[in-house]
Amino acid sequence: MSRSYYYYRRGVKKPRSKLKIAAIACLCFGVVGIGGLKVAELQPGESDTSPIVSSLKETASRPAVIPPISLPNPLPWPEKGIAAYSVPTDKLAVASVDKDKSVPIASLTKIITVLAVMREKPLEPGQQGPSITLTEKDIAIYNEYIRKDGTVTPVAAGQKITQYQAMQAIMHVSSNNMADMLAIWAFGSIENYTRYANNMLQELGLENTRVADDASGYSSNNVSTAKEIATLSFLYLQNPVLREITQQPQATIPIIGTIRNTNSFINEGDVFGLKAGFTGDAGRCFIVASIRKTPEDKEEISVAVVLGSDSITMAAKDAAKILETGNRDHDTIVK
Repeated sequence: MSRSYYYYRRGVKKPRSKLKIAAIACLCFGVVGIGGLKVAELQPGESDTSPIVSSLKETASRPAVIPPISLPNPLPWPEKGIAAYSVPTDKLAVASVDKDKSVPIASLTKIITVLAVMREKPLEPGQQGPSITLTEKDIAIYNEYIRKDGTVTPVAAGQKITQYQAMQAIMHVSSNNMADMLAIWAFGSIENYTRYANNMLQELGLENTRVADDASGYSSNNVSTAKEIATLSFLYLQNPVLREITQQPQATIPIIGTIRNTNSFINEGDVFGLKAGFTGDAGRCFIVASIRKTPEDKEEISVAVVLGSDSITMAAKDAAKILETGNRDHDTIVK
């Protein structure tokens, strides 16, 4: 809600004779500027009822009004990077820059990956989904990410993993090879996946978000804006299965064993980490969210995103600070 402040100084009525004396006195002292009006000396034979003196009287009797001042959004935007805060149910979405441009988003891309997979192969709460048997092709994907120094989880030919477990590995530890594996399993190839995902993004109205080359976000051709990542995060959290995965502190995956949710280090109160990401081109990126009840007992999801920070810890802390401030003061934020 935009607020502007006006300041008023009410004109005080004075006896007519005193006003005349004051006006004539000012004129007698030469050139006077009042309210932006330049007044010349009273010339011989010129009465105080002349247009100049009449204008002076009218100006002096008006209250002085300072133009409205628009207050800036009260959000603590980070010194480094691009950020956004969003409460979609309140139709609120603001960014730290006037033009929220598309930039590489690193592993935040994995939100798009699992949204696309869940759209194509939906699960209900409590379901594990199909069991996927890994092959030599999956080992090749693993080895390729090892070569590129990407984040991976070990795999073996013949290993079985469920759709749900694969999504846990993707979201908890940002497994690049699992992201590509799951996309290929669901859509037949990375090319089919990117085509499907980009169509989905267009249908959602996210014109500045595109995926390319992989399902992991390793490629810098996976791009979005801070605002659109916030929208995708909201859609992600509306899915009860994906919300459950994000809010788990850990999970057990075949061969790997127990994995910790690496996004949860920022969790405090109703604020939780949703996804971290990093590449050389994207910098450090982080998403935090909260799910609260309104006074009307309705659910309210709010999201804060930081892209292009210098460190994951800084990105997470900045995002959490934005979220906490926005949740406290969001009625004062200009939409």
